[in-house]
Amino acid sequence: MSIASGVLQGSAVSFVSDELCTKKPSRVQNVRAGSDPCRGLRREQAARYIGISATKFDQLVADGRMPKPIRIDGCVIWDLSRLDVAFDSLSRQDDGANPWD
Repeated sequence: MSIASGVLQGSAVSFVSDELCTKKPSRVQNVRAGSDPCRGLRREQAARYIGISATKFDQLVADGRMPKPIRIDGCVIWDLSRLDVAFDSLSRQDDGANPWD
């Protein structure tokens, strides 16, 4: 199952693999594991979770629309719960622009 085909559960997308917690985001097939979820996401994983490129994700972090990461020793991760809150805030912003433009 891919991120695009995940099933919504609560405020996050449910997925089937714990590969997300590994150091190889390119192998990520799923965002949340069924019984053993991973709460911290690497940069590429966080961007994929939101549905944007890593470059766009960096821009959103820089301008404050996405949260800053947490450092645990040498590991830089984003809290899944904070990503959900930030994403929910984005979806409520209405600048009057046509969403199809």
